[in-house]
Amino acid sequence: MNEALRRGYQPVIDAVRERYPSLDLTNPSQAPIDDAAGLEMVRGWRELVWRNAERLTNAESDAERAQIAQEIEANAAADATLVATPPAPSYGATRDAYCADQLG
Repeated sequence: MNEALRRGYQPVIDAVRERYPSLDLTNPSQAPIDDAAGLEMVRGWRELVWRNAERLTNAESDAERAQIAQEIEANAAADATLVATPPAPSYGATRDAYCADQLG
């Protein structure tokens, strides 16, 4: 795995954990396997971004480029839905209360 990606992973996790303390429920610092899985997930996202950029670059028409962009958007929406899915029963209420508190 790319060393720069490995070095950059923990500062991102720390920043997210600072903003969303509930990250400890899904990525506890005591479980390093989560970090390995997280790095692999980020690596996969990076590869997907690269492949999508190639697809957009190689599109032969504006219509084909628009179709690819629509597929990218749909994939991003599906990923966002997956990320937003509560990891445990009743977690949604905890998350919603936290977000409401943070947003005022």
